[in-house]
Amino acid sequence: MKRKLIYYLITLFSIYSETGYTQNYIPHVFYGEDTILYFSPFDLVDSVTWGTYGVDITAGNGALDKYYGLPNTEAIVEQLGDNGGVPYPAMICDTLTAYGYNDWYLPSMWEIDNIAYKQDSIISLYRPSYIYWSSYETDSIFAYSMYFYYPEWMGSDIPKFGQCKCRCVRREYTTHTSETENLIKELKIIPDITKNEINIRI
Repeated sequence: MKRKLIYYLITLFSIYSETGYTQNYIPHVFYGEDTILYFSPFDLVDSVTWGTYGVDITAGNGALDKYYGLPNTEAIVEQLGDNGGVPYPAMICDTLTAYGYNDWYLPSMWEIDNIAYKQDSIISLYRPSYIYWSSYETDSIFAYSMYFYYPEWMGSDIPKFGQCKCRCVRREYTTHTSETENLIKELKIIPDITKNEINIRI
């Protein structure tokens, strides 16, 4: 009986692990205390220019948010539109539908830095060395990029006409809040050895 139970638990764990892997296939890192940053596991294009060389992004609040790439991406797409049919990183991410999501965007400076800093836990996704665009515009000539050369990395401003790769990202926010944390602290676990039970009270 014990052997059958152990076999059942191993089988159940295997099914659960496989399902979990399928659902969480998109690589991710924690970005801040309550934010998960997911990014596309494959390059969306081998090489592409950032766009707007010699022109500042003035739509919206510009492409100047260092921490959140979504408003940058929206501003770039609003100003460039379809760019005469020439693809560019912000549009590639803005129009991407993949893995059941359509809220992808080109990462900001800090978001792509965060991915680079934690690349050890991403199973060396960026081997061999490649340069990836961010959505942060330094000025009318330059945009911020990240050079991955495992185990090192380096961010730098390069001309917008440069040819780089791009990976799109999306954010999710955890449900863990100070309110739920306080509720957990209120829980009292009371074992009852006479009934072989554990009672949880608030």
